[in-house]
Amino acid sequence: MPLDPERFFARLKQYAEAAAPAVALLLVLLVFLLGIRTERTGFVQEVLDPGIKRITQPVLNAFRGKPPEVDHYHLDLSEDALDGLLLIRDSALIAGYLDPVYLPSVLVQVRTEQDSVEALLSLITRTVEHLREDRWHFRLRSLTPVGPLSAHDQLLLDPVSIGYIPGWLMDRAARSIGLPSLGSALADLTLNDKDLGLYAWAPALDSTILLALGLADQPWGAFDRGLYDQAQLGNMRTPFLMTPLPQERFSVAPVTPVISTGGTSLEDERAWAKAMLTLQRDPQRATDLLDVERTAKLLALSDVFGVQSALNWRELFFVLDGTGDRLIPFFHAPKAGGPITTLSFLSPEVVNDPLIGALFRMPELRAAYFEQLEHWCVGDHLDRFLAEKVDTIHAMDKLIQVEHPEASYDPKVIQHDRLVVRRILRPRNPAMGNIQESGSGNMARIASLHLLPLEVKAIVYGSDTVPLVASITLPPRADNSPLDYVGIPLESGRILDHVAIILQVPGTREPLMAPLIRASSLNAEPRK
Repeated sequence: MPLDPERFFARLKQYAEAAAPAVALLLVLLVFLLGIRTERTGFVQEVLDPGIKRITQPVLNAFRGKPPEVDHYHLDLSEDALDGLLLIRDSALIAGYLDPVYLPSVLVQVRTEQDSVEALLSLITRTVEHLREDRWHFRLRSLTPVGPLSAHDQLLLDPVSIGYIPGWLMDRAARSIGLPSLGSALADLTLNDKDLGLYAWAPALDSTILLALGLADQPWGAFDRGLYDQAQLGNMRTPFLMTPLPQERFSVAPVTPVISTGGTSLEDERAWAKAMLTLQRDPQRATDLLDVERTAKLLALSDVFGVQSALNWRELFFVLDGTGDRLIPFFHAPKAGGPITTLSFLSPEVVNDPLIGALFRMPELRAAYFEQLEHWCVGDHLDRFLAEKVDTIHAMDKLIQVEHPEASYDPKVIQHDRLVVRRILRPRNPAMGNIQESGSGNMARIASLHLLPLEVKAIVYGSDTVPLVASITLPPRADNSPLDYVGIPLESGRILDHVAIILQVPGTREPLMAPLIRASSLNAEPRK
């Protein structure tokens, strides 16, 4: 029987349509198994992803527009010097830490299009995360100022890993309110023939920076963290917790002065050393030794810009002020910690630090800290500050996104931090109160619901506000404890239908109000 082509193709089409779902399911299964296999072998991460990014990144950057121009610096190392750094890197990755005792510096030529400067280059100690990729962190020291900010001593850091833009914003905010501000800048870096990309250049404090800050010829220094770091090396060898050693404590940290090259007076050097040693022996005397206003500003900015992780004795430097009797604390290249969950005043990690915890126990300093938080977060001051910096933020963000498209600056983080501060400073119901009526006299009973201390300033009878002769302080609300009522006598003959109390967080300007309930079922005795 001759083959009928038309019937043959019709039958073939019928079989193909019947088998199509099974073939599709088989192809999906094949793609799934192939994906698992390639992911396990690293093919996707090591071959496909970089290849795709090489194609898509230039296209995305074209849509973003041309990034701003930045300075470019070349680090020229000899082969022996580079081999030495690679050997240190390999040893550190095996050990899990960089030992600062065995961390030599190598000679390097820092070259630009205009000139060349000889300097010393070393790797940053304490952490090895930056050594796992080609974004090493360096310290660069030279006799001749070099870099985008013309500094003698500076850190070269990956801008993404340190959260560069929030840190830069805090630096500018500090400068705007009279705090020591070291500054930072972005510049491209090349090591021999290898382009390392964009780096953050953060200068260390030296005589040049002190002169720019108006603190020339002033002694400065820190509590040396060397003993702490050495003790911490043992902790890095195990994933489990260990009892802290005495060497890790603030009380044994050596006081290390760094004398500016301009020449300080012997009297100022002695005043600085005496203040530092007294602060270490008796942190409760902090308000006698520190510039209270500037210290409070620094603590508040750490909340507003999310750098609470830098609030510990190991990250602070201290310089003697111009009068020669007070210490001014400041950060060096603080790392942004992301969205905050509470105030540093309420954070166990912060208040457990022996120095910072003592600062927050000082009523004068604590009130100045609350005042600064209100200044930045309750009004529109933060909005106006950010609006002035929006063009610069956009330019820096575009620079960073050229190499790290996923690392876009998120302005919602700072707005979140402000909301956390505002929510804690000004809750809707700061206190609970009721009126206890009796023939011998009426009494207002007030219990704080606030996380911060409160001062009772006045009692409102309808439209009449009567200030208290002396304000009464309500302690912060303790977790899971019964309400602690304080009794306040009310004026006789007053109508008690619309009575409220006016409260205030110490140091702040905006008052809070809580109504007093005339009929209450709460059964608590006023505290004597």
